[in-house]
Amino acid sequence: MPDLNTREITVKTRRAEQDEGPRRDTSVEALAKLKPAFAAKGSVTAGNSSQMSDGAGAVVLMSEAAVKRYNLKPLGRFVAYAVAGRAAGCDGHRPGQGDSQGAAACRSQQGATRLDRTQ
Repeated sequence: MPDLNTREITVKTRRAEQDEGPRRDTSVEALAKLKPAFAAKGSVTAGNSSQMSDGAGAVVLMSEAAVKRYNLKPLGRFVAYAVAGRAAGCDGHRPGQGDSQGAAACRSQQGATRLDRTQ
């Protein structure tokens, strides 16, 4: 949390010991038998969709000047973004479609392919 008076930042960390999503009695065979949840020929099932306890994430973005000023070591680099969703022609009844279209647009901006990996 930032201290607005001193402008110092205290970082608290937590470690996840186990993923609460996959059930212990789940098998690949059992997952393969699940019926699609949204469309007869769909791929989203109760076994591969997000659980109710899905969490959230946060990212701290800063300029190169701020990184140098605070003597920090970046963990990543922001290189592209894209907007995808209904406005981009995604079907609102097919979860995940906007994500894949957004990722494809970012790869296209960077001249990357699906097989490229970032460092």
